Amino acid sequence: MGLLGVAVAALLYHACVTAQAGAHEQCYAEVPEPYDHLATKTPYYVVQNNNDSEEVFPGCRPAQFWLTARHGTRYPGDDDIIHMDRRLPLLQQHILRNYAAGRSKLCALDLDNIREWHQAFDRSMENQLTESGEHELFHMAKRFQKRFPTLLGAPYDPDKHKFLTTTKQRAMQSGRWFARGLFGDQPVIFPKPKTNDPLLQFYKTCDKWRELIDDSEDSRRERYAFQNSSHMLSTISGVSDRLGFVGNMSYADVRLMYDICRYDKSAFPDRVSPWCAVFTELDMKVFEFDNDLEYYWVDSYGNRLNYEQACPKVKDFIDKFSAVGSSPERQPLAHLYFSHLGGVLKFITRLGIFNESRPLRSGDFGTARAFSSSYLSAFASNVALVLFECGDGYHVSAYVQEHPTRLPGCPGQLCPLERLVSQYRDVVDGCDLTTMCASGGWLATMWKTLVWGLPALSVLV
Repeated sequence: MGLLGVAVAALLYHACVTAQAGAHEQCYAEVPEPYDHLATKTPYYVVQNNNDSEEVFPGCRPAQFWLTARHGTRYPGDDDIIHMDRRLPLLQQHILRNYAAGRSKLCALDLDNIREWHQAFDRSMENQLTESGEHELFHMAKRFQKRFPTLLGAPYDPDKHKFLTTTKQRAMQSGRWFARGLFGDQPVIFPKPKTNDPLLQFYKTCDKWRELIDDSEDSRRERYAFQNSSHMLSTISGVSDRLGFVGNMSYADVRLMYDICRYDKSAFPDRVSPWCAVFTELDMKVFEFDNDLEYYWVDSYGNRLNYEQACPKVKDFIDKFSAVGSSPERQPLAHLYFSHLGGVLKFITRLGIFNESRPLRSGDFGTARAFSSSYLSAFASNVALVLFECGDGYHVSAYVQEHPTRLPGCPGQLCPLERLVSQYRDVVDGCDLTTMCASGGWLATMWKTLVWGLPALSVLV
């Protein structure tokens, strides 16, 4: 074969491989609005309420603002970064070899992005608040300030605006960026954080929950069942085929690519993550539901102890709002708490909102459901409760991710404070974490039998 023949053959081979790579999938890099519901790594912009109009109820005035918020977007943890450093370059090499062998079904542009990928996270960043996380809290504060200017407007007053965070950098910095959104460069006082703060991190000292639920394989039975379902196996097979592997990849490797996709997209929202290109939208939804099962059973409605231990936060807002009624002139205008997913999701559950009519099971993928980790546990996820003084007494309005949210048992968006006090009386009166969280012995074994031998129960409020 002459030089011309060799050149023609090379061009035909390249055209064949390119056609194969592009025939099956649209380039992810060219999708204008890729799927961004990423379970607990969902960026806050996906769920936030952008309507920042002042919140007005005729005949009422805002009296106090109460907020509990998860920290904003963070970098991966140390263990995740180490695992990414060790495994992802190997996967990258395998994917490129598969492409060179003509087996890949990714388009050329997405393959180029994977070829150019390098690790953006190093161990010095582990669990730190990202720049995007700073923006999330800063702009959240701006929107809340526009909705409630009399409660959150400048100037800052240490007696009127009370901040509290955990000891973690991501929570402390989230609080400071929220404060900057409200008060600019004005210095703001933050009390020294407590280790395992009993209001913000009550679950950290709940031994029974840690032993019987958080560390238990039983609490992940539904998730493990889903990981062996046709939905997950089909996803793994599809990803493996798309990347040119002859056999199926492991769940661990596909999950790792999903995780780096999520961290990339949340930390760098204006960039294209090369690793997101290996998934279809359906694949992303499969992994999202995989996470839903984890957090439903370990942090939410799946087990009563998950949410019963959140009673300190219920007691806190009830006590704070009740104090306004007795001596309004001496009470703060705002209580602002910044912590973590575990505390915020358990509190949302304790309120009884976004509950399922029945327990969430592995067979529920693709069905309509109230519980969504992408919505309830996104980065910067939050619940705001606002007390209003009205002509007929005090009322409370609730907001989840800044969206108006009706509390269970309430006649409308505005709920009489007296009704909430009555509704949550048993929660407040029975809030004894020492007894609730005591672990060990035959009582713990009996509790475990009760927890896993019965279906999940609805929250009673």
